[in-house]
Amino acid sequence: IVAGINFTNFSTSLAPLRIKSINTQKVLGSSAGILRASLLFEAVGISLLAFLCSLFIVWGLGHMGWLYFVQADTTLTAYPGLVGGLAVLSVIIGLIAGIYPSLYMTSFPPALVLKGSFGLSSSGKKLRTALIGFQFIVSIVLIISAMFVRQQNRFMQKYSLGFDKDQVVVVELNRNIMHDHKDSYVGGLKEYPGIEDVAFSVYELSKEDDMIDLEYARHEDKDVFFKVFYASENFLSVMDIQVEEGRDFTREDLNKAQSDYIINPAAERDFHLHPGDRFNDRTVLGVSKDFRFNSCRIASSPFVFALNNDIPNPKLVSYIRFNSKTNLQEAVAHVRETLKEIDPTFPFEISFYNTILNNLYQKEQTLGKLISLFGIMAILISIVGVFGLVLFETQYRRKEIGIRKINGATTGQILLMFNKTYIRIVSVCFIISIPIAWMGTQQWLENFAYKTPLHLWVFIVAFLIILSVTIGTVTFRNWQAANENPVNSVKSE
Repeated sequence: IVAGINFTNFSTSLAPLRIKSINTQKVLGSSAGILRASLLFEAVGISLLAFLCSLFIVWGLGHMGWLYFVQADTTLTAYPGLVGGLAVLSVIIGLIAGIYPSLYMTSFPPALVLKGSFGLSSSGKKLRTALIGFQFIVSIVLIISAMFVRQQNRFMQKYSLGFDKDQVVVVELNRNIMHDHKDSYVGGLKEYPGIEDVAFSVYELSKEDDMIDLEYARHEDKDVFFKVFYASENFLSVMDIQVEEGRDFTREDLNKAQSDYIINPAAERDFHLHPGDRFNDRTVLGVSKDFRFNSCRIASSPFVFALNNDIPNPKLVSYIRFNSKTNLQEAVAHVRETLKEIDPTFPFEISFYNTILNNLYQKEQTLGKLISLFGIMAILISIVGVFGLVLFETQYRRKEIGIRKINGATTGQILLMFNKTYIRIVSVCFIISIPIAWMGTQQWLENFAYKTPLHLWVFIVAFLIILSVTIGTVTFRNWQAANENPVNSVKSE
């Protein structure tokens, strides 16, 4: 849409350079219908050419592996219907974008046009200003959105999880290793002095929001649901999850027919539980400190740790804690060697816990990259529109510039004269874009239980980015006209 509007704006700006030729053809007998059809055909041709160029670019980016953030297959032959639909869309965009310029450039009486008195009409300036204003609004909204997505990503990455995720690597094992070689695996790992301990669980904690088992219980005459995370007795100590009330699991707890629970503060609050209470026919041993077991999209909910060894799924995920002074490269190499000695054919993968958390927010990171990319594209397209408007105004105000220079105006004053117009346009567009960006960002942030505040400085930075780029473009384009010999400008008129 931005590109289509920019085409309309640029074509309209170029009208004074083409309209004499068009109306000369009208004087020589060409009908308005034929002229309009040729202008529309030109617009559709440019749009189709752009579509073909875009296919080549997408093919090239996919071939070089630069579209890694796109989950779908980017091979053009994979979706022929989509490619065909986009071809039709490019024709429609070309038609819509070319309708107004074709009507505008063929609507003036030939005598008036050939005399050349229409160049800077107020109606034409209003239209061009409105079109460029729309592009500015889209650009500002996209910049603000991209910055807030980035802020939210940073907020989630830095949000305290309530446990020490550093110096922890995760390795998924197979049933053979866990059933027959668990002691050898743990003993082999602990031979390296930098490895403190090894814990196990059924699932990778924090890998996905909905991965942990949801269970039902009858409590205080009410049906309640809570999440259960099955892990080894040393899991909380390995992950540095503190037990603030009661006690942690011990090896003696493994001998019980049914595992007792360690609950989180949400379970303590919602179910009115305390250490020593009975819940779901189990004893509450302790209450952990508050920690996050899922992403910032979901608020904390009742959660319990359990040791049950009779569950269908074995604990195939191992967590290896390194001490703070460990050479991580050497320690990971030792983990690899230990696994190869036990099962050389097992295709194991070693992941640092930080990597798991990054993958948890992959969707938001991809969205941030896409919006940033679209924002940059919108800015570039808008600047092309500004360049076209400045080109148009400079061409038709050369005599005015020359007269101002003769009367003592400096280059700076000439540049300020042109920049004032665009500073006003950007300022008005910024005011219009604020509620749009605010509501859109607020709506997106509703997807998160824990979110970054809407900082005022983000809006100011977005405004300064657009303003500085616009001023730079206007100044660059007018620099030559402002420094041109005024005698040549006056003569050219």
